[in-house]
Amino acid sequence: MNKIFKVMTIACAISVLSTSVSYAKVTRLWTGSDASYVESEHGDSFWADMYYGTVSARGSDRVIHNGRYCYYSEVRLTYNVQGKLYPVAARPTSKNSSRPVVKKIEVRDKWNIGPKTTAKYSINNAPVDGSTVNSIGNNVDTFISGNIVVE
Repeated sequence: MNKIFKVMTIACAISVLSTSVSYAKVTRLWTGSDASYVESEHGDSFWADMYYGTVSARGSDRVIHNGRYCYYSEVRLTYNVQGKLYPVAARPTSKNSSRPVVKKIEVRDKWNIGPKTTAKYSINNAPVDGSTVNSIGNNVDTFISGNIVVE
């Protein structure tokens, strides 16, 4: 009888512990290259209240924007938790840097009835000197996404 009680206790403990395991859902919000990107991670269990954001920018990555060769001068992620903003930004050390700059953020969602947490990312492009396809000037071009609900 004592052995059966121990087995039942262990089985009950395992079943309770296994229901609290949360698997993270990683969402790639934007990709410029393998080293320039924006990601958001959030557990998929009911009790998950943490958001983990990662932004990465590499200066040597190039993109043609409005006829100019540009690099990603800033990659930014901003979480909006019921009106309070939590930003994080990665800026490469130079326009020719081959080492990515990676920044991370952790944000706790509030446990009350209110709007869903959203993530907004923005990418700033800056022209690379001497890499002009068309002569336009040295304007900085910016692309900003809309809000994305990250559940």
